[in-house]
Amino acid sequence: MASSLLHTTSHSDGKDGTLSSNDGQLQRSTCPDGVKWIMDIFEDCVDTDLKLIGFSIGFVSLFLWFLPLIPQVIKNYRIKRCEGLSVYFLLFWLTGDTCNMVGAMLANQQPIQKILGVYYVVQDLLVLSQYFYYSHIYKRRSKGFFFSKNPFEEAN
Repeated sequence: MASSLLHTTSHSDGKDGTLSSNDGQLQRSTCPDGVKWIMDIFEDCVDTDLKLIGFSIGFVSLFLWFLPLIPQVIKNYRIKRCEGLSVYFLLFWLTGDTCNMVGAMLANQQPIQKILGVYYVVQDLLVLSQYFYYSHIYKRRSKGFFFSKNPFEEAN
């Protein structure tokens, strides 16, 4: 049985000339009983109640994964620090998300997976740039290392 999963087989349903294969390459396919907007946007055939429940739970999960770093970015901006964040944690996170994004692109995965990959990398870069800015540049500026005096003021 496992060996049959490794071989590419194409089939046609004979009704409308659709053709697909099990090697992951979608050649031509239809989803006559599926939810049209899900097929159009996500290229996923959701044609049973169980698949709809699974898709809905997955969609909620995707939405929730958009949110976690937003409060952290706002907090970092307000307090002008990134205390409690390890630079190694951020670098490993960025590396993992970059690998995920590149894998999605190379495997030509569904558009939503590619978009999410890019979004996560951008989000990681934002937090990483906040880390370096607040721990290096902002810290020096606030201590007066850049402009300790206004160059346009007269000396007293």
